[in-house]
Amino acid sequence: MELTIKDFWIVLKKSILFVLVAALVFGACGYVYTSAIAQRQYTSKYKGIMSAEKLVDPGAEEDPYTATNNYMVTASRFLPIFLECLHSRETMKKVLYIIEKTATNDPSYVLQKKYTPSQLESITSFAIENDGEYPVTFSISCRTDNPHDALIILKGIEAVQAEVLETFWPGITEIYSITTYQEPEDGSLTSITPTKSAFLAAVLGAVAIYAVCFILTFARRRIYTEAELKELCDYPVLAQIPHIHTTRGKQK
Repeated sequence: MELTIKDFWIVLKKSILFVLVAALVFGACGYVYTSAIAQRQYTSKYKGIMSAEKLVDPGAEEDPYTATNNYMVTASRFLPIFLECLHSRETMKKVLYIIEKTATNDPSYVLQKKYTPSQLESITSFAIENDGEYPVTFSISCRTDNPHDALIILKGIEAVQAEVLETFWPGITEIYSITTYQEPEDGSLTSITPTKSAFLAAVLGAVAIYAVCFILTFARRRIYTEAELKELCDYPVLAQIPHIHTTRGKQK
């Protein structure tokens, strides 16, 4: 059976009420679920640069260009290993300790939720961002259930990164240091909003109901009325044989 646009339009006219009701119901459910049940997610980001304390040793023979190039090559090699050490359970223990210690004097450092080192490890992510201008730039992202915790956790990581760098390679802080490129801020909402959720649910509900009506319409082969025959065939109906029932229920 070859389907045409007219077939789709016929089904839509017949099922428009069901489609609208489904869109309203699904949209309302999506809005309520996102607003009252689903947990919102907030993400904050911190950017740092691994920079050199000194590029040229006064007693060295290499020129500044060679020194800078050597610095970039060396830093880009051990930066991934450093980030791996930074993104570890031991580091997260230190982060929680720093936050707890700071919170005793600064109430703004109080976390709204309790975290374990393994939880901190799972909600943070590290990436190297080779943007050309700063080849040894890295970013740390934190995703939490509220905007303030994401900021505090990143500040804690920022506070311990120099210690981790020194532990990773004793004496390296005399050559390299971590410089802040972008300070973390309160987390921004990254999960779906109730309005967007309601819109998507309404569209999916309407499409689903229309698809069901379409399948049911064309799965049924019988034609029951003169109007249905006209819609399907586009030919005039010359005559119609009615169903006549007797008092005994027999058809003549």
